[in-house]
Amino acid sequence: MPVPTNSLIVKHLTKRFGSPAGDIVAVDDVSFEVGPSEFFTMLGPSGCGKTTTLRMVAGLETATGGSIVFGGRDFTATPAQHRNIGMVFQSYALFPHLSVFENVAYGLRLRGLASGKARARVERMLDLLQLRPLAQRHPADLSGGQQQRVSIARALVYDPGMLLLDEPLANLDAKLRVSMREEIRRIQRDLGIMSLYVTHDQEEAMSVSDRLAVFNRGRLMQLGSPAEIFEMPASLFVADFLGQANFLAARSVRLQGGEAMVVLSGGDALPVPRVVTLDATESARLPADCEGLVMVRPNRVRLDPRAGFIPVRATRIQFLGGIVRYTLHGDGAVDDLTADVQRPVPGVVEGGAAALSFAGDDAVVYLRQGSQ
Repeated sequence: MPVPTNSLIVKHLTKRFGSPAGDIVAVDDVSFEVGPSEFFTMLGPSGCGKTTTLRMVAGLETATGGSIVFGGRDFTATPAQHRNIGMVFQSYALFPHLSVFENVAYGLRLRGLASGKARARVERMLDLLQLRPLAQRHPADLSGGQQQRVSIARALVYDPGMLLLDEPLANLDAKLRVSMREEIRRIQRDLGIMSLYVTHDQEEAMSVSDRLAVFNRGRLMQLGSPAEIFEMPASLFVADFLGQANFLAARSVRLQGGEAMVVLSGGDALPVPRVVTLDATESARLPADCEGLVMVRPNRVRLDPRAGFIPVRATRIQFLGGIVRYTLHGDGAVDDLTADVQRPVPGVVEGGAAALSFAGDDAVVYLRQGSQ
């Protein structure tokens, strides 16, 4: 199938920085494609390479190796000012002495657009971002969310080919972050513009993205839709980073017909259809006395005061509005276990015994490299 001509194609992108101790590899052989109108998020912890990748796409960093092609044009060595890309930064970077209208119009003035055309474009953006009543205010008179909307309007006003957003909500409080991420997604859908978004916030990434690229230590660990990556994380890192995860040691694992028959520490056997073989680096993280780890999400487990195949003890019970979270200690668990349920479980109290169970279809088993 031919790639659409207005797609972004990143191949084997690499960035090294020199240091007295030797080269530091910030981005390590990263490849992906982004389709027209797609909302694509690069997610990962601080220092994982996601922002450096975004800056290379923008032309703000020079690639050490690899290629960046957008709309059939090779952007790899194209200066940033010739890429027609809109950029939204974590710091709003507004001119304090200019009004909202003039901040949004600034890029059009630099491009020499006729005054009448510039005004029409600015007014369109102010309407789209619901900023028209604030047009004559200055940045100091705006809230954080309003300032970020101005920076988005400024990035979009000259009709860029793609929109890049680098941690755009990091300076906002928790409630405003939620409303602003929905606003950004609405704007992106209304305009149909390809958007590349960088964040370290898992919930933020999953709520707005068509696809996610999860990064760690400069490498692209997994690429897919939020649901695909959450349900089938391809590594221990991704499983642990993208939402909460419970890990249980598997005493033995027997593969048959593409399914794993897993024996947990309590001796119960469980068929698990989703199986991942770890690479050498992640295999080294497994406890020495097990063949693999079973991962299950906190909202997929069942908790009961009596019936279940994993004996546990409740160490903490938290009422969190929509859910009740049980923190549990159990044999064979790599760390504390978590169970998220809709209402309190009768008979399970802090300090008391209980039993945990889950369906094999809700789990993923991670095998040591070379174990089968």
